[in-house]
Amino acid sequence: MADRDSRKGSMAEHLLIVGASSRAAAFSALRAGLTVSAADLFADADLARVCRVAVVDPFPNGFRGVLRTTAEADAWLYTGGLENQPSLIDSMAAQRPLHGNRGAALLEIRSPTWLAPILRQGGFHVPRWQPSPAGLPQDGSWLRKRRSGSGGFHVRRFFGDLADQPRESDWYFQQFVPGMPASAVYVALADGCRLLGATESWLAPQDGATPPFAYAGSIGPLPLSDKLKRQLVRLGETLASAAGLIGLFGVDFVIRQGEPWPIEVNPRYPASAEVLESALGISAIALHVAACRGRQLPETPRLPKPGWCAKRIVYATQTVRIKPWHTSEMLAHCGPLESPRWADIPQPGTTIQPGSPVATVFARGDWRVAVEEEIEHQARRLGKLLSE
Repeated sequence: MADRDSRKGSMAEHLLIVGASSRAAAFSALRAGLTVSAADLFADADLARVCRVAVVDPFPNGFRGVLRTTAEADAWLYTGGLENQPSLIDSMAAQRPLHGNRGAALLEIRSPTWLAPILRQGGFHVPRWQPSPAGLPQDGSWLRKRRSGSGGFHVRRFFGDLADQPRESDWYFQQFVPGMPASAVYVALADGCRLLGATESWLAPQDGATPPFAYAGSIGPLPLSDKLKRQLVRLGETLASAAGLIGLFGVDFVIRQGEPWPIEVNPRYPASAEVLESALGISAIALHVAACRGRQLPETPRLPKPGWCAKRIVYATQTVRIKPWHTSEMLAHCGPLESPRWADIPQPGTTIQPGSPVATVFARGDWRVAVEEEIEHQARRLGKLLSE
């Protein structure tokens, strides 16, 4: 037992990572020296070549079986998609130690009924919301959002059409706030909260196939005015304290007239964390594990000029069938684990429908304009490869 306890006290811990997609968090954990097993909807080829990964079926309840059969894992954590499954999270946490937030915190932080008053009492701008469309304008100035949605896939402008809304209790309506969409990443500790940084969020291209508010990537870290930084720091502290959050979490917000309008909280490893990790030279999962263990966090490097990093999710505009040579070519473009160029590489034989993600491309550099040009170049290069 002494050997096992000493191993858990170091970064050699074996971590099981589960979620709709586990690749980004798994790469972060591997960079921190952790041993990783993973399970998600894809078992991407680039992830499969660096750790053991399985496709979960059915989603999400199939994760119970994954937890039982990964006996060597010391602890586990979840990524996107599972924050809306508090009962499942608590059930799994009873089987194996969880690095992350449990059901009680999830029920609060993911509920607009709980979240809006907390933000309002904290003095933050809060978009109006209501549980039904009664009395709402039908001009697109309000959004229809699924309570259990993630990644923006279930967000639509409300024009009065409710034909595809089978159960009213599954949805709510939120005022659309114009401005720059952004995301802040935090690490919550038992006695405080640290802001890692913020990124601008990109939405999917309006190609008629991809949902209009689907997350399509991030660029950052954003330069923050002193005022905005103070507001974001206080926002994280308010949320972490009120909900009892632990470890990594993200806040999606809109910057309007220089001030943040919080939209949604993601109480787990957020998608934009990968951009900040690359720009700052850190492992967010290392910070997450340290926070969940109750340890003091190492200081985030203070780089004189961290530069810019961007990630972009490339969505299919038509049906794509992945051939073995497609996967091989994409893997050849991946680059090192520490600084990937392409990622989330689909396995041979995968059929990707229009409006679904194909893969992720990255760019880094000293200047934002150059990074944006490079990310577009990488996306076109991927699209050309898949058209052959």
